[in-house]
Amino acid sequence: MASKGKAPRKIRIYVPGIFDLVHNGHAECFRQAKNTFPLSEVYLIAGITGDDLTHKIKGLTVQPNKERAEFIRHLRYVDEVMADAPWGEDDKFLTQHKIDFVAHDDEPYSMGTVSQDLYG
Repeated sequence: MASKGKAPRKIRIYVPGIFDLVHNGHAECFRQAKNTFPLSEVYLIAGITGDDLTHKIKGLTVQPNKERAEFIRHLRYVDEVMADAPWGEDDKFLTQHKIDFVAHDDEPYSMGTVSQDLYG
């Protein structure tokens, strides 16, 4: 339905990440996700992991979570910013937030929290 422009509502796409330091590559990621379904309206949600969780799993950040979230909030392709997002998304999270698709690059993404790729 999304690819044919026949969805009864906006398609909700979730883009999770740490986004530290925020750069043009991140903006391009949001642009690509927002334009995934050109025949449908897309509502793009950026999920930004919080400082405590990020520091525990990945290490220290350059920008604090609130600064990263505020910067991303001003990007034209992003409709909503979910600060303090979880590390990985389960079915309950996706259902609760009515997320239709999760957009992530194709690099393996475990960061030592699991033995396999979170998005595999």
